[in-house]
Amino acid sequence: MARSTAKTKPTRSGVLWISGFAVAISLVAGGAGYLSYLSHAQAVDPETLCLLNHEAPVAALVMIDVTDRIEQRNVKMIEANVLGIAKKLPRASKLIVVPFDDDTTSALTPKYQNCVAAKGADARMDENAKFLDPIYKQFLATLGDGVRNAVNDAPTSHSSPITQQIIRAGSSPSLGWVGTQRKLILITDGLQTGAIGRRSVALPKPESQPLEGVDVVFIEVGNRRDKSRQSKRLRTAWERWLKAAGASSLKMIDPSHPATEL
Repeated sequence: MARSTAKTKPTRSGVLWISGFAVAISLVAGGAGYLSYLSHAQAVDPETLCLLNHEAPVAALVMIDVTDRIEQRNVKMIEANVLGIAKKLPRASKLIVVPFDDDTTSALTPKYQNCVAAKGADARMDENAKFLDPIYKQFLATLGDGVRNAVNDAPTSHSSPITQQIIRAGSSPSLGWVGTQRKLILITDGLQTGAIGRRSVALPKPESQPLEGVDVVFIEVGNRRDKSRQSKRLRTAWERWLKAAGASSLKMIDPSHPATEL
């Protein structure tokens, strides 16, 4: 008997199974490649938590005016404000906390300079959420310590050259204030030496725009001794000065506004 040479056609279910298996293999391979890309593109320094292969999404510079002694109740307010801002920043954003006094010759020195840790809720597909939350809590605790140290370690100042210190910070490459977006959080009583007269307020006009492209949050700290000088005219003068210095956006927060509004 002659042997049949006819080829057996695969059934429809067999074709579908083979096709589905090929698609699954492709998805697994593609997913593994994507996870590998994520791990490389978003790899962070284990100490600073900053991105190794990309610029920080946001670089936030927190400048704290310590030219006048800050009351303890205001220290708590400042810490709450900074932590509130940090919680809203994208992961791996850079945070630099710099106190300033009347010394305009020495370099501005950060009391804290690291990046924002990731929350468990922000875990990527290649991360385990339960391991992120303890790191995030430690990040907030360390940041809070840095803010308190910045305020409590301040020496007594004889003047308040606030605008000069802002200009110095804006043009200082040593601070590492570099990111896709830049943000300045200025915490001050606004009482610049020589700027406040009996009937007028005149801040020195900025000769350059050190805040070009920077989003600015101005947080006014109450000064019990000179409360009467912290007027609407003073706030208006600061609005004009910050815009003249190049601020792309500006939010003014005075003592009557709680930290949650940030």
